[in-house]
Amino acid sequence: MKVQTLFLFLGVQNTFITVFMIHEAKLRFHELYGKTPLIVTSPGRINLIGEHTDYNEGYVLPAAIDKKIVYAVALNGTDTVNAYATFTGEKQSFSLKNIKPSPGWINYLMGVVYHLQQRGYDVKGFDCVVHGDIPVGAGLSSSAAVEGGLVASLDTLLGFGLERMEMAKIGQIAEHTFPGVKCGIMDQFANLHGRKDR
Repeated sequence: MKVQTLFLFLGVQNTFITVFMIHEAKLRFHELYGKTPLIVTSPGRINLIGEHTDYNEGYVLPAAIDKKIVYAVALNGTDTVNAYATFTGEKQSFSLKNIKPSPGWINYLMGVVYHLQQRGYDVKGFDCVVHGDIPVGAGLSSSAAVEGGLVASLDTLLGFGLERMEMAKIGQIAEHTFPGVKCGIMDQFANLHGRKDR
C-alpha cells in the first residue's frame, strides 16, 4: 500500500525553493524515523510599520514572506516528542509529562505542547524534523514560524479544530513562558493569517 504525504501550507510560497525544502525535510524525516510525515510550511514575516509597537497598543503593518519553516511530523504512539533541527544538526527529545523550560531551540516546541495541554488538548507523542530558511535573529519571526508551524501540525494530526487566532495566542504565550520573550501578538498573527497577494 502506498502512503501519501499530506501537506498544509501557511502563508506565501516560492514554489521551487518550497519543493526543494520539503524534499530535504521528508528525506531527513524518513532517514531518522522511517515513516511518511505530514508536511507543514510556516512563513516568516516582515513589518512595514510599527516595529515593537504591537505590545504597546500601537499600529503595525506586518506581512507574511516566502522565507519559511518546514515541518515534517508524524505521531509516534509514545509519550515522547523527538525533534531534529536541520539548522543546528541536533536531535532532542522530551516527555509529554511534566514539561519545563529547557535551554535552546527545543523550548519553542515545548512551550507550544505545554500550552496546548494547559488548554485541555490531549497531545500525543510525535516525531518531527524542523527545517527552514528564515535567518535566526534577523527580525523575520523565525520563532513565530516555529510555533505556528507546530501548533498547525498538531491541530491537523490530532483534529483539535483550533481557530487561527487561538493558534496565534498559543504561540505567543509559549514564547512568553518558555524562551521568556515578552512579545506582542503581531508575529504569530502574521504567521498564521498571512495570505499570498493579500
